[in-house]
Amino acid sequence: IISQCAVTGERETIARIHSKIKGVPGGLTSGSVLINFNNPSENSYGNEQSYNSNISQEAMTKYTEALNYLLNGRKHRISIDDVTIVFWAMNSSGKHEDTFLAMLNGESDIMNEAETEDMLRKILYGSTYGDVRSVQLESIEDIDEDVVFYMVGIKPNSSRLSIKFIDRKKYSDVLWNIAGFQSEVQVSDEFKILPFYRIKRELVSPKSTNEKVNPELISRIFEAIIYGRRYPSAMLETLVRRVKTDKDISINRVRAGLIKSYINRMKQKEELKMSLDKENKNKAYLCGRLFAVLERIQEVQVDGSLNSTIKDKYFASAASKPAIVFPKLIMLSQNHLKKIRAKKESWYIFYDKNIREIIDNMDNRFPDTLLLADQGEFIIGYYQQRQDLFTKNTAEK
Repeated sequence: IISQCAVTGERETIARIHSKIKGVPGGLTSGSVLINFNNPSENSYGNEQSYNSNISQEAMTKYTEALNYLLNGRKHRISIDDVTIVFWAMNSSGKHEDTFLAMLNGESDIMNEAETEDMLRKILYGSTYGDVRSVQLESIEDIDEDVVFYMVGIKPNSSRLSIKFIDRKKYSDVLWNIAGFQSEVQVSDEFKILPFYRIKRELVSPKSTNEKVNPELISRIFEAIIYGRRYPSAMLETLVRRVKTDKDISINRVRAGLIKSYINRMKQKEELKMSLDKENKNKAYLCGRLFAVLERIQEVQVDGSLNSTIKDKYFASAASKPAIVFPKLIMLSQNHLKKIRAKKESWYIFYDKNIREIIDNMDNRFPDTLLLADQGEFIIGYYQQRQDLFTKNTAEK
């Protein structure tokens, strides 16, 4: 059949069957096709098989060979759960793909984690959000900031491959948005790369062996990073649920960093700082800080580790309904403070002062309920206050 090709626009021989794509994790070992028509209900105007797609034999050969080349190896692809992301720059140096992979996953074939972190510091130093300056990109050799960069998300199913997204951007925009993301998720002065695959890990229970993240959510998070957009609300909802449910693990820097980044993008300002912000008067943030202080008081009074703390029993309810939970926790803390005072007066003064300052900033009134975004701020307040308390404790020792 000769017809107009949907890709080139030229009248050419149309491909009846498309070649198989190999190397997609989760796809058929023999390869899967991107375009096929198996059911009579899918045929139109008497056409059968891939004659329905009107893609020429030449265009089909080019796209299948190109995809197979890109999928053959690690340099041009990453896998996030069921979604494989294929990427390439419209030049021949290969440096752009290596840099992209390093910034997104922490390392590549030519850059280790330390080198990647050093590169990010150079890019971010002295910059304002949304602006990649030529002088900063000069620190990366063989990089053309104007080169066109492509990203394709592919997900296999039982019979073929489906495209989740196709993105085309200027490389400098991609570079800066990833650098901005890596900066946003930092929760301490020690700069640490957050590999993209860690995001998926933090969205599921650490005890689960088969729980999976919705590929649609992963795709939307990826696009939010690449385009500098707001994250999907499902990301915050999942992270908050995991923090409140996974009682056997601490609130790690990855979860805290992602929640912090979500809230700052949602409010379109740096509401939450990198470390403890004593000027932040948000009541949810202050409630999280107070919970961290009360938990630390409980730990200090026994002068050793506890099998469980107030976090195991009250964290979820305190993050949702502070007005109900905190009066009880403060009453319990008074007994702990008495024991601390008997051991060391300066410790008692320090913790008592922290409690009073935080409650004063809330005008001596706890919120009745906290909505989802407020619960995120509660978690960040808790995490940053706890980190600050342990930093002071280490310095004192």
